[in-house]
Amino acid sequence: LPLPWEVFERKATCDRNLVVTLCKKAGIDAEKSGWIAPRIHGVSAFKPTPELVHGVEVSNPFIATCYQHIVPNGTSTSNQNQTC
Repeated sequence: LPLPWEVFERKATCDRNLVVTLCKKAGIDAEKSGWIAPRIHGVSAFKPTPELVHGVEVSNPFIATCYQHIVPNGTSTSNQNQTC
């Protein structure tokens, strides 16, 4: 395959057919190996992290206090009626 910068500079071309042909020559299934398979799109589940809480604490102490009452599984650490 051509080098990526050669393709970006339009000094070389690289299309799907070239990738499939070269994968076949190398004995690789182009789709199963990920060379031409579509990307899987999705959204990851939100997980509070120490970095996030620290960043909020610096900019907004009220929200940081609210985050301190949340444990990683998303449940509250106390049964009190909170304003957060």
